[in-house]
Amino acid sequence: MTAARVVVIDDTQANLILLANLLQEAGYEVRVANSALRGLTMIEKQPPDLVLLDITLPDKDGYWVCGELKQREALKNVPVIFLSAHDDAVSRARAFAAGGVEYLVKPFEASEILARVSQHVAIVTLRRENGTLRELVARAADPDPSKRPTPEELANALQS
Repeated sequence: MTAARVVVIDDTQANLILLANLLQEAGYEVRVANSALRGLTMIEKQPPDLVLLDITLPDKDGYWVCGELKQREALKNVPVIFLSAHDDAVSRARAFAAGGVEYLVKPFEASEILARVSQHVAIVTLRRENGTLRELVARAADPDPSKRPTPEELANALQS
């Protein structure tokens, strides 16, 4: 099984290094960006399984990045966890309104980051597997035998 892919977008180099190391040690494939536009470009080129996103960025804010992801068909289901020093109700509400699934406050606890990332990656994996199973079931009923899933495809889907 391949490692889940996480993109971290934060303007502070120390945060990028800390989060990248933490997530890599936990087995995730991590890419980092220090601006909204760099992060969005990176995500568009290779969609991740999850995004950790700061609100305060040098070019656009994290709300904008999240909103852009949610407007794009190929990226709208990528979960976004906001990670910010802003610890107020308005910031939280804006993050959730933009499409965020979590809001964690800096300074953060490593164990909480890992727990939330793990939880949302598991949800993404289940959704992906459910979609694969649905597609295989639909193909199994096809009147054309050449379009039906092979025994290997069924075995692989049931093992994952």
